[in-house]
Amino acid sequence: MSATLAVAIFLGAYSLIATEKLNRVTVALTGAGLLLALGVVSSTDAFHSERYGIHWDVIFLLLGMMLIVGVIKQTGLFDFLAIWSAKRARGRPFRILVTLTTITAVASALLDNVTTVLLVAPVTFLICERLDLPAAPFLIAEALASNIGGTATLIGDPPNIIIASQADLSYTDFLTNLAPLVVVLMLVFIGLSRWLFRAALVYRPDRVDELMALDEREALTDRPLLIRSLIILTLVTAAFALHGLLHLEPSVVALLGAGLLLLLSRRDPEPFLREVEWPTLLFFVGLFIMVGALIKTGVIAQLAEAVATATGGSLWAASMLLLWVSGLLSAIVDNIPYVATMAPVTATLIQDFQGDGDATVLWWSLALGAAPDWIRLAGWMALFALGAAAARGADVIAVEGDRYAAADLASNASAAAGSVKAVHQPVEDFLRGARRRERPSTVIVDPPRTGMSAEALEGLIALGAERLIYVSCDVATLARDSRRLVDAGYAIERVDGFDLFPNTPHVETVVVFTAPSSSARLPGTPRTAA
Repeated sequence: MSATLAVAIFLGAYSLIATEKLNRVTVALTGAGLLLALGVVSSTDAFHSERYGIHWDVIFLLLGMMLIVGVIKQTGLFDFLAIWSAKRARGRPFRILVTLTTITAVASALLDNVTTVLLVAPVTFLICERLDLPAAPFLIAEALASNIGGTATLIGDPPNIIIASQADLSYTDFLTNLAPLVVVLMLVFIGLSRWLFRAALVYRPDRVDELMALDEREALTDRPLLIRSLIILTLVTAAFALHGLLHLEPSVVALLGAGLLLLLSRRDPEPFLREVEWPTLLFFVGLFIMVGALIKTGVIAQLAEAVATATGGSLWAASMLLLWVSGLLSAIVDNIPYVATMAPVTATLIQDFQGDGDATVLWWSLALGAAPDWIRLAGWMALFALGAAAARGADVIAVEGDRYAAADLASNASAAAGSVKAVHQPVEDFLRGARRRERPSTVIVDPPRTGMSAEALEGLIALGAERLIYVSCDVATLARDSRRLVDAGYAIERVDGFDLFPNTPHVETVVVFTAPSSSARLPGTPRTAA
C-alpha cells in the first residue's frame, strides 16, 4: 500500500512538473507534505536519514555557491569580460561568438550554468545592438555552451551535485573524467556554430566604432570587492580539487567561502541574499523527500532490477541505455527531477554490476545523458506581465505581428492565470477591427526602435483607451509619437527611465499617458468606443 501511494504521488507530481501546469516548487512541497502526512515516510526519515531524506550537502553546496555568485555579480566582472573580448575581436561576429561562448562555458564550470547565462545575456544584447546584429543566435549559443561547460565539474550543474552526493564522487573525479570530453564537445560546438548561425554572423564595419567606444573598465563597479571575490573563488575551487587531502565536503567549502566573502565585502548582506534562488532550494527539499519515499518502499530497487534485466546483465548495454534514455528524457522534462530519481537507481545498478568492470561508468553515462536540458529563451517578461494583469481579473488581449514571437506569446498566454488571448496579426490590422469594440481601459505598446507606424499610431488614438503605456528604446521616436498623442488629447502622467545597460547612452523609457477623463471622447475616436 505504501509503495502504491509513493508511486501515485510521485508520478502525479512529476507529470505536473513536466507539463508545467503548476509551479514546480508548489508541486514538490505538496507531494512531500502528502507523503509525510500519510506516513509513507516519517519526519525522521525526511530530515535526518542520509538514505531516505533530504541531501543537506546538496542544499548547502548550492546555497554557498549562490551567495558567492551573488557577490561576484555586483562587481561587473561579466560585463567587463564580455566587452573586453568583443573589442579584442574587433567586431567580427564569429570571433565574438567564440569568445562569449567560451567565457560562458568556463564560468559555468566554475560557478553554475543558469546564473552564468543570466549574467552574460544583458551585455550580449548591448554588444549586438552596437553591431546591429540579432541577439538570438548569440543567446542560443551561450545557453548551449553553458550546458556543455557546466557538465565539466561537480558544481557546474545541479544534476552533477546530486550525482556527486549520491555516488560520493569528488570534484577531481568530475574534472578528470568529464572535462576532457567537454573540451572536445566545445570545439565541435564552435565549429557547428559557424554553420548554424552563418546567416546572422554578418560583419558590419560601419558599426565597429560604436563597439570600440565602449570602455570595459567602466563596467567594473567595485574593484576591491572584485579582487576579494576572485581570491575567495580561487581558494574555494582549490579546496574542491584538494578534497582528498583536506577531507572537507564541498558543502562545507562553499559555505565557508560564502561566509568569508560576505565578511570581506564589508557590505549589508541583504542584497547578496536576494540573489539566492530560494525556490530552487525548496524544490530540491520536496524532491528529495519524494524520491526518499520511493527508496524506502522498495520502488527504486525494483526499477533497478528491471533495468538490469533489460540489459541482460551487460555493463556496456546498461551504460548505453542510461546515456541515451537520459539524453532523450532530459530534452523533454526537467533534468533535475529526472536525475534525482535516477541517481538512486544508478547506485543500485552499480551494486548489481560489482565485479563486472568499473561500474562507475554508469555515473558518467547519467551525467552526460542528463546534461542537454533544453532551455526556453523567449518571452519570460511577457509571461510575468500577462500573469500579473490576469491575476487582477482583467481581460487581456496580446497582439504580436511576428510569427515566431507570436508562437512564444501564445505559449506564455496559456501558462498565465486568468483571461489572456494571444493574437497573431499585424498591429495595424488588429486596430482597424478593434475600433468597433468596447473601449479598453489600458493599452501597452512596445514598438521597435523606429517607433510606431503612422497607421498604427492613428489606430491607437482612434481606439480611445483610457490609459496608454508606451515602452520605448529610442528617445527620438518616443518624442515624435508622444507629440502626436498629446495633440490628440492625451496627457503625460508619468515618465520613468530604466538604465538596463549601465555606462552606455541607452536608456529604456516608459511613459504613461491618460485621457482627459474616463468618459471624454478623444479627437478622432468613434462614438462606439467612448
